[in-house]
Amino acid sequence: MSSVSDPHHVDEADYRAVLDLKFRYCRLVDAHDWEGLRALFTVDATFDLPLWDHVMSRDEAMAAYADRMRSVESIHVVSMPLVEVLGEDRVSVEWHMEDRLYLADSTVQGFGRYEDTCVREAGQWKFASLRLVRLRRESTSRTSVESI
Repeated sequence: MSSVSDPHHVDEADYRAVLDLKFRYCRLVDAHDWEGLRALFTVDATFDLPLWDHVMSRDEAMAAYADRMRSVESIHVVSMPLVEVLGEDRVSVEWHMEDRLYLADSTVQGFGRYEDTCVREAGQWKFASLRLVRLRRESTSRTSVESI
């Protein structure tokens, strides 16, 4: 990943692979594809999301996603990745994020950032940790939205 002359440089192929990993994460969460999502994470990955009361393991997080997102339609958007090389097969990535969650009686829009650690295992990039920092959340009643 890094060149000898510049240990902080991420080569183009690795950069694209890490971006694609996060884009797949967004797509799979929105599609409620929990088995596909599980495959993006290392076996010992950790999840730190504000709606949960503790840091979760991969298996705990997949069960929690499936339970909490069962009746939620979502749209996740990430942008402006800031990639930092932590080692030959390890990077941290900070992303700007926005999500919109359509619940039965309201719509919630969130703003913040993801702080991810990604590792390369057997030539493939995976998440080792995922942390969501919410900076703002806005909620609109579904009734008021439909009356516009």
